[in-house]
Amino acid sequence: EFLSAAIVVNCLGDVLPPQQLFRIAACIEATIPFRGCDENGISAAEALYNRLVQTRDSHAVLLWGLTDQDLEIATQKAIGVANRDVGNFAGDPSTFLCNTWKLLPELNVALRKTDDGGGTCQISDYALALSRMTGFLAWLDATVVFQQFRGHPSDEEYSRLIAATRQTLEIGNKYMNAKLLALSVLAALAELTGGDAPLSHFVGGGSLNADGQESHWIGDYIKVEAPKQGVEVDDTVFRILLDGRGDPNRGTSTFDSRTSPLAAYLYGTIGDAGVERSLKHVVHPINTANSQALLRSLPRIVVNEVITVCSKVATIRSDELQRLAGHY
Repeated sequence: EFLSAAIVVNCLGDVLPPQQLFRIAACIEATIPFRGCDENGISAAEALYNRLVQTRDSHAVLLWGLTDQDLEIATQKAIGVANRDVGNFAGDPSTFLCNTWKLLPELNVALRKTDDGGGTCQISDYALALSRMTGFLAWLDATVVFQQFRGHPSDEEYSRLIAATRQTLEIGNKYMNAKLLALSVLAALAELTGGDAPLSHFVGGGSLNADGQESHWIGDYIKVEAPKQGVEVDDTVFRILLDGRGDPNRGTSTFDSRTSPLAAYLYGTIGDAGVERSLKHVVHPINTANSQALLRSLPRIVVNEVITVCSKVATIRSDELQRLAGHY
């Protein structure tokens, strides 16, 4: 944000007056996300306003004509920009998750690369990236996503934004947990059958298998239409896992599919409680002992089903997977 503001001021310094540049810089500063009140109980928005006043007073000649009311309005507009920047937190959860997936390559270099053998990232790289994002969403407090300054937005609208954000984060956390468990199970199977591998080897989807032919898609073999009877799940989470996040024409990524058949199967079979129990055994990077513990935390019938499906997709590991199935 500092560099963005510096570039704007540098590029537009000969075009706009200092007062306008001052306001633009305030808008950019306000977009620094997820800041609560400081130790004195002062919000980020109030702190921004105070700094605007101090800066105007110390540069009275350069910033002449700006009144306290001007700076209050400038701060309110800056908060408006900041709230629009994070607006998807209070919108459709599926779209929110789609946008979250777009951020993953920005934050994880490994997801921007392709593996020469499979054309996708390694399972371990994706699992680590997903683990970090899952931890971040679990940490994030809904009350620090949107900001308010002196009646803007209104108390009613601000309360609505916070409530919507809480719901989005709840759905997002459950979705991320299910995705992380599914990916960790694949990482465990890979570890126990020869070590890490490209994600495409275990989920398929257009890459070439060991025989040089187009591989099958894991969704071809996992048939799940509804959660298991008696299992507690969030219906919205289950549908997003099964039907895909975001718009079909915009929700794709280079390292993962929109739909998550394996995660939908696991989530629909063991529910939120089962996912949370199994996630206690998830570590990154995963080793043999952790892999075995993770698989033992799942029902045997589930482990055998996943192994059977993966053996049909990961033909290069088919024999090892079949032998592994004998232990479960």
